[in-house]
Amino acid sequence: MAVINESLALKQLQLFCYTGSNGGMWDITSGHVNDYPANTVGSSATAKTFGTWGATAIAVRTFATSTINTPHKQGFLAAVDAAAKALNNTRAVCRNCYVAPAIASATASGALADAWESSRNGRWRDRSESATVKLL
Repeated sequence: MAVINESLALKQLQLFCYTGSNGGMWDITSGHVNDYPANTVGSSATAKTFGTWGATAIAVRTFATSTINTPHKQGFLAAVDAAAKALNNTRAVCRNCYVAPAIASATASGALADAWESSRNGRWRDRSESATVKLL
């Protein structure tokens, strides 16, 4: 809300825009948002790619660190709930669209616990991301 209020105070009604080299105001579209990762990463990556990666890593961390005495299904749903909260989305959307399907089977088989135990923080990835790489 603070950004909106500041923008309104400045009489700037376009929240997602930038000033071009000619001084004109340009809207930022979903195409811009998706072009940036594709151009930066050099592949077909989109903003959703990063949402999926983040949600999956959050689910892995949550399941690995909080399911010591929790049954598999409850632990997995709690992990999906944590990812949904981070993405400001629902459990169903997060489970079906963001958390990688391999994570559900990895929680049931024990592969997630094994990946977590053998993973550590690294220079470029934290422990949850390292475990996620092993599972995918």
